[in-house]
Amino acid sequence: MAVDLKGMKTSTESPGSTFSGYPVLAAILVLLILIGWNIAASLPMHGADKAEKLVFVGLLILPILALAFLSAGFFMIQPNQAAVITLFGDYRGTERREGLRWVWPWMGKDKISARAHNIHSERVRTTSIRSA
Repeated sequence: MAVDLKGMKTSTESPGSTFSGYPVLAAILVLLILIGWNIAASLPMHGADKAEKLVFVGLLILPILALAFLSAGFFMIQPNQAAVITLFGDYRGTERREGLRWVWPWMGKDKISARAHNIHSERVRTTSIRSA
């Protein structure tokens, strides 16, 4: 007997397009080193003019913004867990690979449980031990 599904939209799961978080974490560490080097190497002296101070602040703000951008995309997948990746509410895939993952910061990452649940099961009987 065939079931008629006219008018019903069937859903299918597709793999999410995320990246391993470890290379991005390495890029953040390099960026932190560059920020520290920039501060140490181009710190304006007390008698510096306004243009030098503005260049220093500009060169400091850009890496900090890049650091904030990269940090916003991290998420962690635990065992028996998945993450639904969305773009402005539109489904883009499901990520099931465990560990540190990274996705573009504007993508939504909603974690869900992927554990198997037994809905129908027999009642567990307990036996009482009577003391004699």
